[in-house]
Amino acid sequence: MNPITLFLAGAGLSMLLSWILVHVLRKSLVDLLEELWASRSRAGFWAAVGCVIILLLGTFGGTTNGGYSRAGEFTSERGFFALVTQLRSSLLGLFGALMVVSMTVMIFMGRVDRARGSAEQRQMAKAFDDFDRSKH
Repeated sequence: MNPITLFLAGAGLSMLLSWILVHVLRKSLVDLLEELWASRSRAGFWAAVGCVIILLLGTFGGTTNGGYSRAGEFTSERGFFALVTQLRSSLLGLFGALMVVSMTVMIFMGRVDRARGSAEQRQMAKAFDDFDRSKH
């Protein structure tokens, strides 16, 4: 098989893996972000940003050319291992993208939880003050 054809097949498989991951995660990501943002449109925007990050990093990882550009005769064994290297890079890119998106959401969740906790604490303190005043 021609190395260019094999490289394009590997890039296509990388894009397919990226699309599958986005398809699997998109609904859960939108639901989680909607809960955090309390707005469907904001959640949709940030989910789209996360999906683009996943697609781009997976595709970027899948376009490595390790093994394709070496000098010498291109054998089927060499083509196989070049394709494996390309797909491994794609999976590493997808893993990295998933970590970036999930860590960003986790950091934001911590901030929202702290803000909600502070608001709840203020509300409880006010309720106790009101209760104290009603006793006197």
